[in-house]
Amino acid sequence: MSSAAIATIAKMVESLPDKLQDKVVEHIRDYIADLEDEKR
Repeated sequence: MSSAAIATIAKMVESLPDKLQDKVVEHIRDYIADLEDEKR
């Protein structure tokens, strides 16, 4: 993913209330962890 795409996602998340930002970050962490498990 390009840094421009990551910056766009960061801006989208930053526009959310803090509580929702926390939920999004938790979901993304879980999703990435699942992807890493599948990669192994």
